[in-house]
Amino acid sequence: MQLPCQSKTLLKHELFSESLETEGFDFDSVVANKNACLTLFDGLPEISPIQPLELGVFDKNREIRRKRLQTRMLSRKTPAAGILQLLPGIAIASPELCVTQLAMTFDILELVEVIMELTGSYSLPANELDSTAHTVYNTAPVTTRARIEECAWHLPRIYGQRKLEQALKIAMEGAASPVESKLAIFLKPPLRKGGYGLGPLALNPQIVVPEEFRRYMQKDCYYPDIFLPAHCIDIEYESTEFHLDPLFANFEYCQQNPFRREQANKAAADRQRFRDLQALGVHVVPVTAADIANRASLDRAIWAVARYIELDGGESAELFMEKLEEHENRHARDMAFDKLFKHSNV
Repeated sequence: MQLPCQSKTLLKHELFSESLETEGFDFDSVVANKNACLTLFDGLPEISPIQPLELGVFDKNREIRRKRLQTRMLSRKTPAAGILQLLPGIAIASPELCVTQLAMTFDILELVEVIMELTGSYSLPANELDSTAHTVYNTAPVTTRARIEECAWHLPRIYGQRKLEQALKIAMEGAASPVESKLAIFLKPPLRKGGYGLGPLALNPQIVVPEEFRRYMQKDCYYPDIFLPAHCIDIEYESTEFHLDPLFANFEYCQQNPFRREQANKAAADRQRFRDLQALGVHVVPVTAADIANRASLDRAIWAVARYIELDGGESAELFMEKLEEHENRHARDMAFDKLFKHSNV
C-alpha cells in the first residue's frame, strides 16, 4: 500500500526577490482618492466603517482616514510580485502580501484560518452578514504556504512577524472545508497551546489502492480528510450540510423525498469508503457536528484517536486523557474551542 507523506517544499527566494524600488516603480503616481469606491466590483463586500476600504500609499503626507476609507503605509521595498495590476490605474495587494498585513491586527488562530482558506479548496463568503452567501467548494488554491513565507521573508519589516511565523507553523495546505480547517487547527498544536498535540497532519492526501485490491474497491485512490501518517488514522468530519432533516430546512414536499434519496446514497457511499480505507489499514474515526457541539464531546471523540495511537504502540490513551484534564491544558483548550467553534455553522 502506498501511503501519503508530507512533501517538503524547498523555499526559493525568487518570485518576490525584486522590490518595487528595484523595478523602478513610479511612487509619485500613487495617490489615495478619498472618494474612491470599489463596490462596483463583483464579490466585494459593502464598504462601511466596520469594513473600510484600505488604500496603500508610500508617502505619509498622503495618508487619509475617513469613516469608510483609510490608508496604509507600504514600504518602497515591498516585493513587486506583492502588487497585482487589476485595471489601468488600479492595483491590489497579492494574497501573500495581504496575509502579512493581516498579521498586524489578526490573532494567531484568525491568521491560520485565512492561510488555510487561501491554500485550501474552498472559499468563504466575502460578506459574512449576507444570509444568501454560501461557502464555495472545490476551488483551486489561491496560494501556498511557501509563497506566503517567501513574501514575508523579502519584506523589510512586518508588524506581527512572530505571530505570522507561529501561524505558518500551524497552518496546513489542502483543507476542503472551513470546519475541516478549524478541526485540523485544533488537533495539531501542543496541549499547552490549546490543541490536542496530534500533529503532524496531512489534509486530503492521496492514498493509492494497490493493483491487486482494486477489483474489490470503489476507487483507485482515496483522500482521507485529516490524516495522521505516523499511525494511519483518518479523522473524517461529517457535516450537518449533508445530514440535515428536510422538514426543518424549509423544503417543499416535492423536494423532500429526492433529497432523502440523495442523502441515503451519499451515506451508503461514505460507509463503503470507510470500509475500503479500513481494509487498507487506515483507522477511520468519524467526527460529527454533535461531537464539536461542545469541547467535552470532542474530547470523547479524540479519545478514540488516542486509543488507536496506543494500539499502534504509542502513548496510552488513559495517560493522554489525564494530560488533557490538567488545568492549564484544559483552560487553553477551552479558549481555543470558543474561538474556533463557538459561532461556527456546523
